[in-house]
Amino acid sequence: LGLFFLSVGMGIDLRVAIDTAGWLLLSVIGLFTIKGGIIAAVALLFGRGRIVALEMALLLGQGGEFAFVVLGMAERLGLLQLEISQFMLLVVSLSMALTPLTALLGRRIAQSAAHRDAERANGVAQTEQLEGHVLICGFGRVGQSVARLLDAEQIPWAALDLDSATVARERQADLAAAILGAMI
Repeated sequence: LGLFFLSVGMGIDLRVAIDTAGWLLLSVIGLFTIKGGIIAAVALLFGRGRIVALEMALLLGQGGEFAFVVLGMAERLGLLQLEISQFMLLVVSLSMALTPLTALLGRRIAQSAAHRDAERANGVAQTEQLEGHVLICGFGRVGQSVARLLDAEQIPWAALDLDSATVARERQADLAAAILGAMI
């Protein structure tokens, strides 16, 4: 593996990096944006939260080692010009070199969001103040229907939900009189 990366590194012409520094930077950003956007969209489709999807995009948005193999083969077969192949090798290499920084950024964003959610949950009614309330576990479509029925009967209730976005949305919509917050 070390020999493979050494041979890839020896094949890169640093003059290309100097001559195309602006385009190189824009291409690395573009690679992270496009690949990260696709990864984030797939994560959201599979039910992950926005913060988790962003963290995944930042962690996995770089080019991979297989790109070295594909680019080398395409150059040898004459499918890519040498200049384009060199440029793409630099883009992939730089994106891989930036991965630890983007992973750290993603982790910090996730920690910051978790901290905000915890602070938001602390600002909500405390459980010690509740007596005689019906506890609704899950505030999706069914939980909201149960809450409306309880409201119609003037029965006090409190709701818990794993999705902090649902809790915040319903709190803002003033649908619920007392939502305790997201369980983490």
